[in-house]
Order: sequence, then structure tokens, then C-alpha cells
Amino acid sequence: MNRVCRSDDSVSAEVSAVSRLKSVDAARFQTEENESECLALAQEGERLIRDNDVALGIQYLEKALEVGTKKVQLLTAIYSQLGNAYFSTRNYTKALKFHHNDLLITKLMKDLAGEAKACGNLGNTYKALSNYKDAIYYCEVHLKIARSIDEPTCVARALYNLATVFHSKGRQNNPSQPNSHDLTSASVSQAYKDDLNRAVELYKQNLEVVEQLDDPYARGRTYGNLGNVFYLLGDFETAVLYHQKRLDIARQFGDRAAMRRAYSNLGNAHVYMSKLEEAVQYYKLALAVAQEQGDRIGEAQVCFGLGNSATIQGDFDSAVDYHLRHLSLARELKDRAGEARACASLAVNFENKSDRPKALYFLALNKKLAQEMRDHAMEVTANDQIKQLLQGDAGASLIVGGQVKLDDSADPRRQVDHCGSMVGSRSMPNLLSSSLQSLIMKTCMANGVSATPLDSSLHSSTSIDCGLSRTPANELFNASKMSKFLSLAIACCSVRDLSGNQSSGCPNGGDARVHRLLPLLTSESASRFVLKRAQPCGTFWAGAIYSLFSKKACDGRRHKMSERLSSPIY
Repeated sequence: MNRVCRSDDSVSAEVSAVSRLKSVDAARFQTEENESECLALAQEGERLIRDNDVALGIQYLEKALEVGTKKVQLLTAIYSQLGNAYFSTRNYTKALKFHHNDLLITKLMKDLAGEAKACGNLGNTYKALSNYKDAIYYCEVHLKIARSIDEPTCVARALYNLATVFHSKGRQNNPSQPNSHDLTSASVSQAYKDDLNRAVELYKQNLEVVEQLDDPYARGRTYGNLGNVFYLLGDFETAVLYHQKRLDIARQFGDRAAMRRAYSNLGNAHVYMSKLEEAVQYYKLALAVAQEQGDRIGEAQVCFGLGNSATIQGDFDSAVDYHLRHLSLARELKDRAGEARACASLAVNFENKSDRPKALYFLALNKKLAQEMRDHAMEVTANDQIKQLLQGDAGASLIVGGQVKLDDSADPRRQVDHCGSMVGSRSMPNLLSSSLQSLIMKTCMANGVSATPLDSSLHSSTSIDCGLSRTPANELFNASKMSKFLSLAIACCSVRDLSGNQSSGCPNGGDARVHRLLPLLTSESASRFVLKRAQPCGTFWAGAIYSLFSKKACDGRRHKMSERLSSPIY
């Protein structure tokens, strides 16, 4: 094993731990009369944390430290519990403090099992801080100790922890970042591949151990993560094999949450394989489970995926349905990034339906959200799309009498913060607030589009169509419109989303812009990737996207989606 040196900060943390322990009143280790009180407080704190009352549990554990104990095993248990509790609240600085205290005591007591546990906790905490150098160091120490004491369960845990570090590091080393230039499949860095391949090796070693231990839960978890790593490496067939194994175990034990994640991951991989019908079926299964469990975040993820899949198929009405559901859920969850993605997707689909006033409304809303989130890249792309929409308005449906016409009637919630004072009725949709109007006007003036300022007499579409009417089943796929869809989707990949979420390597021949689409599914938050739970990763529609940019698709001709899906990805 190539040993990784610690950073100076890590060494300083251990020195600080020594200083803190030296400053502790010696009576803490000598007083007998307070032992019962300390133990009772620690047990109550542990119970509260187990019942998800973490804040109160932390108070009890810290009170136990104040009371003191001379029992070193109790002291190290309190430190470990406090470290884990602060980790769960994302207070990683305090988590490190208590895990370093725990490590120091276990070293002094020559407790190898306890030392291994403390190193594992430190590795996970440094990983959460994206400090991979120290994370690898402590996880490797964890693994070395586990092997030295010949404890299979400890070895399995150490292998898994180290695998997740390389998995996470590989995602961060992904070259498909918003500040990358001239991206092609050949530009995927060797470091990115090396980290992910190392993760595969470690996950497989972990799998061998947990299979010997006959631990189906751990086996299923590792199957899911192996599927995600192969997905990132572009080996979608192998990803499907592992996600199917993960699904089989989840079904065996009735783990509905794991089933939803497996369905979503299988949907993602099948999209990449240009098997869109199968992908949609998996997404619908994931949606059913999410709704059954009341998992609003999972439901939002799947609705977004189904909406994008419908867009690829050219079923813009269904796409609108799903994206409107996603928009409502994103607002309910206060997910501004998700709301922006939904608005961008709705704009594309309404434009594809030739309903430009609705498309312009959602573009304006997308731009406003970009400004609120201070996402400059998204705002710039929204400006470009507004400009293109206005300049390409051959039918003059957007500018009438020198005024810009917008229609917010499809918005599932006529928000006061976006719609201002309510005017109109079902036959005259609500007029937009002056702040939203000014966004359009500024874009018009900046790009030389002639339009007068909007006022209370703003023209608005009189149609009450919310975009739910059905179009003919044989509607053809328009590659130029799909390109606009991709541009808008790219706009929704903020710098924050891309830096924090999973993405994937690009099959040969893909357009450079496609790289930036890959982390959309996991946003969720946009940063909701949880390795230990094998969260869904990547994108839903990348397979068709790559086909779109293939030589066959780029000739400008119109193709039915069924023809496109039969084309190879690579």
C-alpha cells in the first residue's frame, strides 16, 4: 500500500488534542462519586441521538464530559459519539476535534480496535471536507490496523470507507467542470480515471469480504456504489448489472428506499444506452415508490428525468406535465436550483409547442432565479435564450404594438413574489411584476431588440391553455430545437452544482457541452450524492444527447425519436 502523508493541519489537530487532554482537571479521571451521573448522562445523550434529537443529545454528552469520569472506555465512547453527532449536523470542525481526542486516548491505551474506529471516523470527516489527502491517510491506517487484528467486519468497513474516498475524489477530479475548455472524451484526466478505478478495486475487495460475512445489506450497498462508479466511467452495461443486483437485494428485504434509488440508477444507465423506453419504465417505477413513501425529493428527481425523457421523444405535452410537477415540488422544497431547472425546461418545451409567450415567461423566471442565486453562467445563458427567442419570433407573437407579450397562465402557482399584484382572470392571465418585466426589457435593449417598457397595460396571451393539450403522436423530433433545450439545460448546471455533484465520462464523439449536463439528477439538491446510500447519479437523457450530436443527427435533418434511439451511443 502506498502510504499517504498527512497534511500539517492534521498533525496540528492531534497536537491540539494532546493539549486539551493535558488541561483537563485530573479529578475527571479520579472522582468516583460522579461516575453514575456521567454514565447516565452519556446513555441519555446516546438515546436522544438515536431518536434523531441530535441537538439535545449533544448537550447531554457534553454535560457528561463536564461531570467527568476516570473510566477511559466511557470517555472514548463519549468522544466518539460527540464526533459522530457533530458530523451528522455538518459541524465538521467539532467532529474532527472529538475524533482526534478519541484517537489519542485509544493510542495511549493501545486499543487497536478503538484506534481503527477513530481513524475511520476521521477519514470520513476529512472526506466530507474534501480534504482527500488526510482522508486517504486515516482510511489507510484504519485498513492496516483492521488487517493486523484480523477482524473481517473491521476490514470490510475500512475497505468501504477508503473506496468512498477515491469515489468522491474521482468525482471532484472530473474534468467536466464549468471552467474547462475544449472538452472532448480524450480530455478526461488520467487522475479522474485512476481514482475511479481505484474505487472499483476497493469496492470489489469489500464485496469479497461481505460475501464471506453473509451480510446482504452491506453487499447491496456496495453493488449500488459499484454501479455508480461504472456509470461514471461510461461502462453502462456493467453499471446495469450491478444496479440490478442492488435492486434484487432491496426487493428481497422490502427496502423500498433502496428500490427507488436502484430504479432511478437503472433509468439513467438505460438512457445512456439509448434504451429510452426501458429507462422511462424504470423512472415510472421509481416515481411510484417515491410517491408511496412520501419522498418529495425523490419524486422531484424522477419527474425531472421523465420530463427530459419526454422531451427527447418529442412528446412535449407530457414533458410539460412532468416539468410542471417538478416545478411545484421544487418550490415546496425551497429548492431554488431545481426551480430554475424546471423553468428552463418548461421554456424549451413551450417553444417546441410554438407557445412563445409561455416560453418567454419561464425564461424570464429562470433569469430572475439565476440572479437571486448569483449564478452568472445561468444568467448569461438565459439572456442568450431570451435574445434568440425574441429575434427568432417570425410570427411576431411576442412583440405586439411595441410591447412584449408574456403568459404566466401555465405556472401552477401564481406567486405573489413573481406575479406582483394580481390582475386578470382565467381569460386574462396574471400580469408579471415590474421586476420581471424589467428583466425582459433590459435584455431587449442590450441586444437591440425593439420594444417599449412594459406597464399595467402589458399585453398578455388570452389563451387559458396550460400546455396540457395533446399533440399528434407522430410529431417529429426537431434537432435544432433540441439544441436549444441542451443550451438551457446547460444553463441550469450552476458552478456550485457542477463542483459538488456526480458527473460522468463522455463516450467518444460527444459534444463538449454535454459534459456539463451530467450532474443534474443529483441536485438536488443538487449536492445530495450520498455514497453510502448509492444515490442516483448523472443524467437521464445523455444517451439521446450523444446521439443528437452524432454525425447522423448533426446533418440538420429531422428524425423520429425511435430512429435516433436505435443508433449506437459511441
